[in-house]
Amino acid sequence: MKILCLGDSLTTGYGVSRNESWCFVLQSISGIHVINGGVNGDTSIGLLTRSSSDIDSVKPDAVIIFIGTNDMIMNRSVSNTSENIILVIEDIQSSNLLPIVAFPPKIIPQMASKLWDSNVDYLTVNKKIYELREMLKDYCSINSINTLDYYDLFSENTEIPSRYYLDGIHLNSSGHKRIAVFTFERIKQCCFNV
Repeated sequence: MKILCLGDSLTTGYGVSRNESWCFVLQSISGIHVINGGVNGDTSIGLLTRSSSDIDSVKPDAVIIFIGTNDMIMNRSVSNTSENIILVIEDIQSSNLLPIVAFPPKIIPQMASKLWDSNVDYLTVNKKIYELREMLKDYCSINSINTLDYYDLFSENTEIPSRYYLDGIHLNSSGHKRIAVFTFERIKQCCFNV
């Protein structure tokens, strides 16, 4: 069993050590071979450009797609971002592989504006992340595609900024562990006999 995780810095594990990234933790707790295909700063168009070659070189059984935050920070269109992600999904399916779509978590505006670009309207970014989630959720529901709702996972606790975020955008080691445990439980339920 092999899973390729495609995404941006939230997949790479920006700000944490390699063995604290959710991909590494997921492999440790599941015994599944997990390949971290995250690229810092990547966007949906970047992922669309590289996904076929990444898939061909790794030859996974399933691909987790975890992208969209940078598109929203860069004020790109929600519908265009969704279309790019859907093209990646279709590319995965055309290779007879299992796509799993992850919805990015929201940003913590007060943290992000202090530690990243204070000129970005993070409240608007969060609205767009939510819209992207809803658009992809509808598509995945209609097309019976498995999802990982990291948006919801990090929306249920008032202590989230201090407990799970490094800088308001990226997650700390506790946030990565939370994703890894959630992902393992979800893929056990919906995707694989592990």
